[in-house]
Amino acid sequence: MNKSMKVLWLLLFVPMLAFAQDAEYTLFENFYFSPKNGHAAKLEAAMSAHNKKWHGPGAYQAQVYSVMNGPNAGKYVWSMGPSSWERHQNRPQDAAHDSDWDMNIAPHIDEYGATDYFSLDSEISYFPGPFDLKRLRLWMIDLHDGKEDQFRAFMKRITKVAKENNAKIPHGVYWRQFAGTNPPDVGIVWFFDSLEWFDEDSPFPGWYEAMYGEGSFELMIDEWQGIRKSYDVEIWTFDPDMSGHDGKGINRASGN
Repeated sequence: MNKSMKVLWLLLFVPMLAFAQDAEYTLFENFYFSPKNGHAAKLEAAMSAHNKKWHGPGAYQAQVYSVMNGPNAGKYVWSMGPSSWERHQNRPQDAAHDSDWDMNIAPHIDEYGATDYFSLDSEISYFPGPFDLKRLRLWMIDLHDGKEDQFRAFMKRITKVAKENNAKIPHGVYWRQFAGTNPPDVGIVWFFDSLEWFDEDSPFPGWYEAMYGEGSFELMIDEWQGIRKSYDVEIWTFDPDMSGHDGKGINRASGN
């Protein structure tokens, strides 16, 4: 194998190897799904019963979100985790579990999206303490080739600013596993309570320049343009009735 091919394979495996030695890292399985017309109420009831029976608090807990905007608006997201690959292979999949999904949930689903797996990068995430799941803002990012390390350095600075200023809004950075050539490569998720957050003036630019100097925020934006190829933004709303738990007092690992 020539040198360039070895480098390619190393780059391909970076996101996976970053988590391979820690069985406690937070892995999530996600997929979008759409209800059939007129079947929303039946789908919600069946999903609620299923998740509360097989996907309650723990390694196999399920969160269900509704998507507010963008091409996926009106769809739901089913998310299982936090877990690990070791635990994931022992997920609920016996005959009773699978039959319940096939008989009671699937008849009300019009379409499934692709299944994706995301792992938390705790070193560049910010979780100052437990929080309640209510709403999520997601940036799903396609990076320019070879920009993974620069992105992590970029996020370290952002996370440091959030930590030093005791920011109220936690954020998590999640690498998509088995990304291949299809975006996104990585996601940033902010966990917030109310849409009123978008009406507020962000203190972040001032915090950033207080730490890194006058004009540094504009330089940061310029750097961002060179790191990301493209990104999409979605707002998700947590649905406690359809989920396996109430979303209260959520804990996430953080390198801070």
